[in-house]
This record gives sequence, C-alpha cells and structure tokens, in this order.
Amino acid sequence: MLNYQVLHYFAEQLSRRPETVKLLILVSDGQPADTGYYGTAAEEDLRGIKQEYTRKKILFAAAAIGDDKLSIERIYTVMKQISNKEYERYQQYQTDKLHGRILTPDGLRLICAGLDNDPEKIGIHMLEMLAKFRNEGIVD
Repeated sequence: MLNYQVLHYFAEQLSRRPETVKLLILVSDGQPADTGYYGTAAEEDLRGIKQEYTRKKILFAAAAIGDDKLSIERIYTVMKQISNKEYERYQQYQTDKLHGRILTPDGLRLICAGLDNDPEKIGIHMLEMLAKFRNEGIVD
C-alpha cells in the first residue's frame, strides 16, 4: 500500500469512532515513496488527506524519523520539536519514576490501602516522608 492509502485507511477508521477527541499519530521518515510515486505528488496526496480528515475533527500529530523533518513539516504543517532540555527532563522523569521518586496514582492507591484509607494515617505518613526526603536532599 502507498503511504496515502495507509493514512486514508486509518483516518477513515478513526473518523467512525464515537470519541469526541480523535488523534492520529504519524511517525514517518518524511519520504513518501513507491515505484513511480514520490516527491511533490505524494506529498500533495498526504496533505489532501490531512485536510480532509482535519475537517472531520481528527487531530494529527507528526513525528519525524531521520533527517527529513522538512518534508514532514511541509505535509503536516504542525510538528512538535523537542528541545534537548525537554528531552533531558523527560529522561530524568523516567529515571525518577523507575526509582520510585514519582508518586503515581497506583502508588498513591497502594499507600492509602496500606494505611486502611485512614485520612489521618495517610496525612501523617505523607508528612513523615516529606521530612525524610528533605533531610536526604531529595526535595527542597
């Protein structure tokens, strides 16, 4: 299948879904190509599909793989570019989450259940942990 056929297929399937917010995430090398089908014509077809389904309230998010992000920008217009600083913060978040330094909803439920869902016990526990983390220099 050609790139535009794949994009059209998934956009059409998504357009039939009942959800209010519909997001199609595309990851591409920015080089739509097939035998005899590439370049401007291929990009125009993809832009046309994006325009058609944008009118049907589908949001598109595009990410470029490789060095051809200009093609992705030409086709899909809006592309989030992540700065090195943002990427470093994301890596730090992942590390903190892996080592239990991020309180997730599941982690909070576990703490609450372990303390019999008693608000006073939960509050005391949280204050004790905060004091411990401050003493260890984990938080300010």
